[in-house]
Amino acid sequence: MLQGLIAIEQDGGQKLQSYWRNGSFAEKVLVPLENVHPLPESLLTRYSPAQLLELNTALVPYGGFLAGKLEPGQRVLIHPATGHFGSSGVAIAVAMGASAVLVAGRNKEVLKELVKRFGPRVIPVAVEGKESDTEIYAKYGPVDMILNIHPPGVDPKQVVYPLPALKFGGSLVLMGGIFEEFPIPYGELMRKNIIVRGQWMYDRSAIAKAVGLIEAGLFDLSAFEHKSYKLDDIHEAIEFSASKENRGWLYSVVLEPNSK
Repeated sequence: MLQGLIAIEQDGGQKLQSYWRNGSFAEKVLVPLENVHPLPESLLTRYSPAQLLELNTALVPYGGFLAGKLEPGQRVLIHPATGHFGSSGVAIAVAMGASAVLVAGRNKEVLKELVKRFGPRVIPVAVEGKESDTEIYAKYGPVDMILNIHPPGVDPKQVVYPLPALKFGGSLVLMGGIFEEFPIPYGELMRKNIIVRGQWMYDRSAIAKAVGLIEAGLFDLSAFEHKSYKLDDIHEAIEFSASKENRGWLYSVVLEPNSK
């Protein structure tokens, strides 16, 4: 449950929120039974609770890959790959067997680090967020799928810049926080039989599949980093989350229960 974000009055969200009112800042959280998924004992001994929490982030891009029907041996472009969800998507795409994971972004240092952590199948694509990026993307095609996962506030025109890299019959999956309209290149989409798919989060089946990737050793949660705070230190944790020290990508701030 996305506490707060789903609490929209006209959709009945406030009524829902009034009952399921405790978010993950509480030591005990009341949630719907269908939202609870047991983890195998082997994972509880292999990873810490803080590491296992990274599954929540990774499930978002994983839901996009499943929606776009990404298959082993295919090429995928993550646009951008330097944020919290995009970088997690790199780890998932590699785990799914993508032959090439093109990681686009403006932060060249993060792009280099993604290659270092996840290996030679990760291909950095340095861009500037300008229309001239279309020429850069074209050089890296063809790709089977583009996962767009831009945060709010980005110029919506950036969504279409990577389209020249898409193969005939490829797919563009939209998962970001852009709510403004953007121009659709009608002719290009039609001639190349491009599929445009919107995907909100992930469906229920994605959870068990992602857990299976971890069990098989394909998706290694040790690639992620975290900084933990006790619940009594929540204000310090929030301040750190909002600071420049918080690197954001492959990095989480975790709250732990107070010591008994």
